[in-house]
Amino acid sequence: MDNELPPSSKTPGIEVIGSFQRGTDTLPFQKLAPEQARERALRSIVPNDRFADQKVIVGGEVYRLHAAITCAQSKYFDSNFEVIRRENGLGSPFPVRVIAKGIFDRVLAWMYFGKGATVGDSILRLTHLVLAASFLKIPPLLLQVFTVVSSPEYSSKYLENRKTAIVFLNNAYIHIEKESHPECWDILDGLCVRIIEGVPAETLADLPILRRESEWHPPAAALWQAWKREGRSGSLPGTG
Repeated sequence: MDNELPPSSKTPGIEVIGSFQRGTDTLPFQKLAPEQARERALRSIVPNDRFADQKVIVGGEVYRLHAAITCAQSKYFDSNFEVIRRENGLGSPFPVRVIAKGIFDRVLAWMYFGKGATVGDSILRLTHLVLAASFLKIPPLLLQVFTVVSSPEYSSKYLENRKTAIVFLNNAYIHIEKESHPECWDILDGLCVRIIEGVPAETLADLPILRRESEWHPPAAALWQAWKREGRSGSLPGTG
């Protein structure tokens, strides 16, 4: 641990495994047990007028996504269920490094961002969705995110009609990559989401974000090829 944390920042029963600076404050990285992570995720998906246009549709039920779990500059997720994260308001103006490992055993989201966080709220909203679905152990489903990108200059080029979809389907990936969008280079380099079974093939065929494997970002394609070579149906190579 870089700095000794003040007693008030230590939560009984939660192991503190690191710290980060926010202004003059030293705040903890906490290792959460699965039930604690689930409880916090549940609290983060509540009706909230501010985020009323950002909906998660699960089996016909609509959840409004409240921005409580922030993962600016997330490095990776794997299947070991160790969660290191912080809670912060959306659109933090300062760089934040949060590592979330092993959201749960069937869903793996692999993403990495650049150093900036000031234009990251659109990416954070997408990250919230992945986190929420994973923590809550939602069954096979199609998640739709509306108004993922809040800035019109981003959405007009990057996400058609200011919306996109993440599909969870076994043994497949969706790769979302920048288009003619140089402003996002420091924020978004690549995003791959391993998806689980349950979405009809005809639904997948209608999604414009499904790309040919040859068009994937090189690290994503390499990871996918290695996984297929090993013939694994669980975690990706090197993740558990």
